[in-house]
Amino acid sequence: DKTMIDAWKPAAEAARKAAKDGADALGVLQAAAEGAKAGAEATRDMESRRGRSKKLGTRSIGHVDPGAASTHVVLAAMTEALATGTA
Repeated sequence: DKTMIDAWKPAAEAARKAAKDGADALGVLQAAAEGAKAGAEATRDMESRRGRSKKLGTRSIGHVDPGAASTHVVLAAMTEALATGTA
């Protein structure tokens, strides 16, 4: 539907897999950030069917969903903070 869920779902799945594979907290968070990035990028080819961008219809194709992009930004920032000890 071209929403932030398109980033959160792959982030959660990647984090779950990393945890199951024995990754530490940083590894789990890194996996989540990578999943979110892939999910956000996948929204580029979608037509928006929900939210404010729904009114754009086919014009939304070719643009990453802002909510999905912000999901990646948040998880990437959390990963960096944990990795550098600035949390």
